[in-house]
Amino acid sequence: MRKDRPAAGHFAAQPKGVILHGSRSGHEGNPTHEEFIGTANFQGTNADGLGWHATIGDDEIAVHLEAHEWGFNAFEASRIYLGVEFAQPTVNDPISDGQVRAFCWWMRKYVLPRWPNIPLHFPTHWDVEQSGEIGRPPTGKSDVFPFPGGRAAELRGRVLARLSDDRWRI
Repeated sequence: MRKDRPAAGHFAAQPKGVILHGSRSGHEGNPTHEEFIGTANFQGTNADGLGWHATIGDDEIAVHLEAHEWGFNAFEASRIYLGVEFAQPTVNDPISDGQVRAFCWWMRKYVLPRWPNIPLHFPTHWDVEQSGEIGRPPTGKSDVFPFPGGRAAELRGRVLARLSDDRWRI
């Protein structure tokens, strides 16, 4: 467990799912591993006090918060969802199979033992903005993928398929 900063709080109830964010440093051509390192390090040093549960790289993961804790990553939705950052330099960068594997490993190792009945609900930041769960007017943040489009739905489908496959249980 990598603990970079104190949690903002503890969940009052079981989270509603996991918000999928993309790091989006904007460094076009940045290798996924470098984006992963930069994003994981930023979690502990950002001046805005942002926090998320895990940074997801290509078959690598940095865990920042325990599953019962929350950190600010999507305004008020942070208090009711876990949050992860996929290492994704730009919106044009795909989320790799290795990142899906790492995310699902984190879900099984850290989330499901604490929250065995957590809904397998994986909204993007855009989704929680549009639902009003952020508690303020939308900011236009579109990670992990912009809306409209099928890329976020395709990512959710890949995650759900892997989580439902018993061959990958830990």
